[in-house]
Amino acid sequence: LTTLVLGPWGMISLIVSPFFLLNNVFRYATALPMPAVPPGARVPQLDPTTYHRLLPHADTLFTRLNGGEELTSVVTGVASSVGGVTPGQVLLFVSHLARQSQPQPAQPFTGGFPVLPAASAGPPPLPVQAV
Repeated sequence: LTTLVLGPWGMISLIVSPFFLLNNVFRYATALPMPAVPPGARVPQLDPTTYHRLLPHADTLFTRLNGGEELTSVVTGVASSVGGVTPGQVLLFVSHLARQSQPQPAQPFTGGFPVLPAASAGPPPLPVQAV
């Protein structure tokens, strides 16, 4: 509704907003037959227990991913082989390990004490590993 009311007010928007409106209607219509989110569903969380449960399987995960297997099949397979872990948690674990393996940018000199990032409540950091 916002695009419909406010979209045509600019010269470019006058031309572009009808395309966005058609796109929005199409996306909405294709999403209607999707199943609803089940009651009690939660967003996956990577807690320390799950992190340590998945840690022994890290080499298997990255060997399969680097071997060209599809992420969905790898995540689903590992989640089914490790008890009490969802595919969403395995995906968060892979994402966490990938972020840890990326080189960290050098911090600029501030002229004083070094600036340290705030401590997070997430899983402990891992040593940098080549992926």
